[in-house]
Amino acid sequence: MQPHTAPSRAPSDQVAHDAARAAVGMLELVGLPAAVIGPTGRWTAINPRFERLIPNRASKRRGHLRLVSSTADALLCDSLARLAHERDWEDVHAIPVPAADTRPPIILHVIPVRGPATDLLPGAVAIVIAAPVVSRDIPSVAVLQGLFNMTPAEARVTRAVAQRRTIVETARGLELSQETVRSQLKAALAKTGFTRKLDLAVMLTSACLPIDPERR
Repeated sequence: MQPHTAPSRAPSDQVAHDAARAAVGMLELVGLPAAVIGPTGRWTAINPRFERLIPNRASKRRGHLRLVSSTADALLCDSLARLAHERDWEDVHAIPVPAADTRPPIILHVIPVRGPATDLLPGAVAIVIAAPVVSRDIPSVAVLQGLFNMTPAEARVTRAVAQRRTIVETARGLELSQETVRSQLKAALAKTGFTRKLDLAVMLTSACLPIDPERR
């Protein structure tokens, strides 16, 4: 929110509400759950993605945002209190929220509202953004072939390695002998420059490699 967009006087409640909804709406468009909240946790606006965190991860009690995890909720309350008293404004607070049922853990980023943004969002101290902690997608067989000049068979074995499958599991899943899997894995390692399959697996699950939309 740039200084030239800030109004010359405090906005009305409706204007402030519209600005908060616009802020979380923009984050919704890029796939981020977000909420605008005040010093006591009272929310001004919540986008649909953040709504889907309720009731498993968060709740809205009497207009206040609370986290289901007591430890994470205490960290959130402390962060908001510090921001309300203008302490630690230079820090972006990251709050870990543990996994719940089949849902992955998330990191809650508490972004301070300050400067000209306070004119547009009066009463708000932070925009809270939730980011899931998930493993990167593993490149498809076609992508692995293109990147490392692998044969389809070598690429399939490589994907199995990235999925942390054993030689026995890979052989069973691909209906191959263990000797064939070892031979194809050896060729794949040579083409990627690694000597250990663990190093190859870590690279494939952590590098920013292109992901083919067609899963194979």
